[in-house]
Amino acid sequence: MKSTTLFVLSISILLGMGCSDAALKQELADTQAKLAEAQQSLADTDNADDIGDIDSPLVHLVYLKLQPDADVAQVTKAIYELKKIEVVYDLEVGVAEDLGDARALDYQLMMSMEFKNEADYKTYQAHETHLALRESLQDFLAAPPATFDYIEQNRE
Repeated sequence: MKSTTLFVLSISILLGMGCSDAALKQELADTQAKLAEAQQSLADTDNADDIGDIDSPLVHLVYLKLQPDADVAQVTKAIYELKKIEVVYDLEVGVAEDLGDARALDYQLMMSMEFKNEADYKTYQAHETHLALRESLQDFLAAPPATFDYIEQNRE
């Protein structure tokens, strides 16, 4: 055991002698840059408890028709409060873009979120943050929201 450790140590020293300080410094800088990038990626993640390990998440889409004078930025900010609900994953809000497609739905705003399962969806539906949002959005809506829920299919 002692001779194996001594052998590995000797090889490491010999390999290290063949590397210049500049090469080692560059490798260290590259590694530090990769680490910083990975840390930023983790910091950008919305939920530490990511839904990525769920095979088929439940996706909940909500389409909103807004009053002509509705403040889209204010509505969007209010919707993002739903991130506080622990069972909500991958919350996204999108503003409709007119691309000239006659088939496009007549809604100004869409929000999308995912749940691990139907029980989490029901928890969200009854959560006080969701109920408060529904109440606060009433003055901004031109029509009742439309929803579309589905189980994500495997992409294999």
